[in-house]
Order: sequence, then structure tokens, then C-alpha cells
Amino acid sequence: MEIEGIYLLSLVILIISIGVSWYVLSLASSSGPVSGEVLSGLMLSFAGIQLWTSGPNSLFFGMIIGSGWFLLNAISDLILPLSAE
Repeated sequence: MEIEGIYLLSLVILIISIGVSWYVLSLASSSGPVSGEVLSGLMLSFAGIQLWTSGPNSLFFGMIIGSGWFLLNAISDLILPLSAE
């Protein structure tokens, strides 16, 4: 029973970190001195280094998923721009 609670906590941390990293990057891209793409690259680098040095961690894995997804969307918007109609 205790192990199931740990897995549930890891899942909750993962989902929250994905949402928070996506939300922070979307705020940075709409206004601010640093673009969302630059901040996304910094988040990816930081989380990747932390995962490399400390091993598996749901918080940093969620940061990689959220910021990577944001960066993928930003790059695809640059390559394939769609008009807002």
C-alpha cells in the first residue's frame, strides 16, 4: 500500500510540473524580456543536467516534457505558419 502511494505522488508531481512548465513558458512568450524559446531551452538544459546528475526524478522529467512540448510547438509554428482566420 505504501508503494502505491509513492507512485501516485510521483504521478501527481509529474503532471503538475508539466502544467507549470507549460504555463510559465506560455506567459514568457506572450510578454517579457526573455522569449519563451530561450526560456524553454534553459529549462530543458537545467532539467537535463539535474536528471543526469541525480538520476530519475518526476519533477525534472515533467519539466523536460512540458518545456520540450512548448519548444516543439514553437518550432512547428515557425516552420509551418498558419493564418488566424
